[in-house]
Amino acid sequence: ILTTELGTVEVYKFIAGGGIKNVRSIQAHTDNVYTLDMDPTGQFMAVGSKDSLVSLWETNDFICLRSVGEHGTAVRTVSFSPCGCYLASSSYDHGIDIASVATGARLHKAETHCGINQLAWRPKLDGAKSLVAFAKDAKNSEQRRNEADQYLQILSVPAGQLAAIAADSAQ
Repeated sequence: ILTTELGTVEVYKFIAGGGIKNVRSIQAHTDNVYTLDMDPTGQFMAVGSKDSLVSLWETNDFICLRSVGEHGTAVRTVSFSPCGCYLASSSYDHGIDIASVATGARLHKAETHCGINQLAWRPKLDGAKSLVAFAKDAKNSEQRRNEADQYLQILSVPAGQLAAIAADSAQ
């Protein structure tokens, strides 16, 4: 699976003899698609674009289920939590949105004071906190390289808080 500047997601399949074949082209967005991620079960795909939207797709028939997140600028990175219940996304708008995959509702907004180039969840959600690591776009940071941790930071979000907010948003 790969993204294009035409707003499409291209799905390829490996074929016998070592080649690849395009099996599906999905018009996912109206502008460049910068990022995508698959949930741990392979049931959902999140796609982020220059049009400031994150779309959530089911992967059996590649049908768009909903838009997720509330960004005002191009979405640079998306990442599913290890349990697949939450989706983190970030853009140039200096924040990380964490949304419910089930409802699309924003559960948490973390201010980062800089653009984000990449984010990833801690591999296991086994405690009271969910951890998301993110790589900052330090050249555009408000602190402009004045921090000791200028490129990588950790965001701690109480897992119980996410679950409670998700339950409320589902009602």
